[in-house]
Amino acid sequence: MRNTQIITTWLQPNTWFKPELALLQSGQLQINVRVADGFLTRLRGLLWAKPLQPAEGLLLSPCNNIHTIGMTYAIDLIFLSADMQVLHIVPDCKPYRFANCKQARHTLELLAGQAGALNIHEGMQLIIEHQKLEAKK
Repeated sequence: MRNTQIITTWLQPNTWFKPELALLQSGQLQINVRVADGFLTRLRGLLWAKPLQPAEGLLLSPCNNIHTIGMTYAIDLIFLSADMQVLHIVPDCKPYRFANCKQARHTLELLAGQAGALNIHEGMQLIIEHQKLEAKK
């Protein structure tokens, strides 16, 4: 398991516009990740959202093509296969750029520099564990 990172995902009750919350764990580091797997959440992406912080990210699924038009800061792009293997990393992708990976099924967006800080590298296998959250009454 030396090349494996764990992503533990807590799925919130489904919403049509707000991405679901997740938690990415990498050793002692934890990243709060939003999962955008609907048309509108993927379309919106990080646009009109608060800028990512060092402990935050966005997982777009399905997604193999990214643009940063309208972004005001750089991000790291991690392209993932259907089984969550890291296929390609685009570090420090500046605003108004395009990036893609034809083989990718998912894309993880992190604040620029976080892929290196988390020691994420090509060939690494990510594991997702889903844990349903109870709706608050």
